[in-house]
Amino acid sequence: MQELTKATQPTMYFIGVTTGKSSIMKVFPEWAKALGLKDTVMKGIDIAIHEEPEVYRKVVEFIK
Repeated sequence: MQELTKATQPTMYFIGVTTGKSSIMKVFPEWAKALGLKDTVMKGIDIAIHEEPEVYRKVVEFIK
């Protein structure tokens, strides 16, 4: 799992295995624009399949 850093602008988090390869990364900017989500970005958080439960908990706590 990559280092989790605090957002500096409005951010939508996306949890997955290979988030950088997901089509949402290309679609989200236009979707956000259409919805008026000014300056909102999508940030992927990659977690390995069958990762330890503590890793999932850490990510959820970070997003909260």
